[in-house]
Amino acid sequence: MEVNDRLSIRLDIGGNKIQLTIPRQEEETYRKAGLLINQKLNAYSEAYSDRDKEQLYCMALIDIATNYQRVAGRNDTEPFKTLLNNITAEIETALNEKDN
Repeated sequence: MEVNDRLSIRLDIGGNKIQLTIPRQEEETYRKAGLLINQKLNAYSEAYSDRDKEQLYCMALIDIATNYQRVAGRNDTEPFKTLLNNITAEIETALNEKDN
């Protein structure tokens, strides 16, 4: 990746300024991720005002990571590929039997 394909951005995460150099085409993704993190941090800080900042960060990270894992599990196409291969094999067998 060329230097021109990279972009330097600054995200504010929970009041912390984070400087990142990212692929230019990923800017929107990074900015949306920053917004999501801040939304989670704000929600947890309102719900658990007695917790310290580190605990709030951990809760937000766990929330985001578990949601990611749920979505990643739904995007596993391998069972569908196997099913399609089995169906295709059955159709081919049936067609071959019909031709014979």
